[in-house]
Amino acid sequence: MLAEHNYTEEAIALVLDGAGYGLDGTVWGGELLYIHPNGVKRNKEVQDKRLGRLSLFPLPGGDGAVKEPWRIVSGFLSGFGDVGLNSAEKMWSDDPIKIDLHKKIMCMVKSGASIQTSSCGRLFDAVSSLLGLCDVTTYEGQAAICLEDLQDKSCDKKIDCIVKESSGLYELDVHDFFFKMLKLKEQGVFAPVIARMFHLGLVYGLTKLVVLCATQTGVKTVALSGGVLHNRTVRTLLVQSLKQHGLVPLLNTHVPSGDGGISLGQAYWARMVVS
Repeated sequence: MLAEHNYTEEAIALVLDGAGYGLDGTVWGGELLYIHPNGVKRNKEVQDKRLGRLSLFPLPGGDGAVKEPWRIVSGFLSGFGDVGLNSAEKMWSDDPIKIDLHKKIMCMVKSGASIQTSSCGRLFDAVSSLLGLCDVTTYEGQAAICLEDLQDKSCDKKIDCIVKESSGLYELDVHDFFFKMLKLKEQGVFAPVIARMFHLGLVYGLTKLVVLCATQTGVKTVALSGGVLHNRTVRTLLVQSLKQHGLVPLLNTHVPSGDGGISLGQAYWARMVVS
């Protein structure tokens, strides 16, 4: 995205995507980075830095969870103890196979054998499955598309999204966020309302995350990219929210914000490093 704008000064990059290999052995996809292309060009010691992320959550079965988002729901529920197990038994009362698999996933998560991810795209998949929209996907982005389409846009309430500090990073607490959605569903709140509250809450939480890091670094330019930015609701509201806080968002206009823009970014960065 910075390459498209030929932007070479320091910036904060909020990258919201499906999955990418992380330097810490986890699957990344909801990251806030400090990037200074010109700094790298002038000084080989200057490196980009991870400032924040979505808090890690289980991705049971790895790529299998992408095809079957209900597995991600199971991963979240596994962290809620007996409350999560009771919720799983209610949710899948007509599907004993899922309940049995959920118990196995619980063991996997508790033993630390499950892959961990900070992926924003996978969070969308989990919420879509939680609301009964998409347990199994047949095309890329299906769960997230269904979730955005479901929104009751007359709703102006959001689910509060907590930002905390952990291991030197600011984290958007998606476990607390997901638990609140679970409780709303069990209280009988209509799925379209929860879908809208999720979108508004996510934008609110991401804004808090960016503002904290912008204050810490003194950088006001925010590069927004990743496949989640294809979501018109997130894209529009996030840009508005960041501007209201005095920040300057940059968006993809000619180059795709998803995987289609990766090669250009890699070439741009490599040119900065070697020149």
